[in-house]
Amino acid sequence: MAEKEKNCGTMKDHSIRFPDEIWKKIGGMLDAADVKNNNEFVREAVSFYIEYLSRPDSFRFITPALESVIDGKIKDSEGRINRMLFKLAVDVAFLSEIIGINYEYSYDDLTAWRNECINTVRATNGSLSIIDSMTKEKGDQ
Repeated sequence: MAEKEKNCGTMKDHSIRFPDEIWKKIGGMLDAADVKNNNEFVREAVSFYIEYLSRPDSFRFITPALESVIDGKIKDSEGRINRMLFKLAVDVAFLSEIIGINYEYSYDDLTAWRNECINTVRATNGSLSIIDSMTKEKGDQ
């Protein structure tokens, strides 16, 4: 405790009024808070609250351990998503090569189809179905 009080610098006496039930709760939590007396408990609690309010995202305050776990999960998810996007890009490139080699489409045809695909993806917000595409093609003929 002496070490903690040294770190606090010069301390002045101030009185704090709490209802008796709060003082009882404080007294019952001294061991859990790893403090020796009510004053130390209140100092620790106030310091914690000041830190809480000082954080830029204080409305979303979480413990550093939980924050670390969440960051780890997000990084894992980012890694999996990046790997899946890479695999999809490879497959799309592979299929594009096959189509490009086996069919002789003009540049204008490919540009028109690409623009049509861009508009379709925009209109459906990326929710595409090959069945919907085939139904649309049959309806256009």
